[in-house]
Amino acid sequence: MRSAQQRMWEAMRVHQVFTLADIQIATDLGKETVKAFVRRLKAASYVILRNKNVHHRQGVPGAWVLARDTGPFAPRLLGGGACAYDRNQKRIIGADHVVV
Repeated sequence: MRSAQQRMWEAMRVHQVFTLADIQIATDLGKETVKAFVRRLKAASYVILRNKNVHHRQGVPGAWVLARDTGPFAPRLLGGGACAYDRNQKRIIGADHVVV
């Protein structure tokens, strides 16, 4: 069985540009679970917030972009998420750099 993080990663790879709701619907996971994973991916520079809200109106969710699609396996987030072990590249990736 695939982990929740793997299912979210796969949904992000399919969508490329997505909202938290897109990932929730695709994975049937709760809002807080998705939000926490996206926040940690942001800290590790895997996703970026394209704009705070798609239609520039309050209450409309922002769009996220998968900025670092390194392959089919979800990164293993380390510590607070500022770095991750990328299972596709077989190395640790930090928030601002790559450790070989």
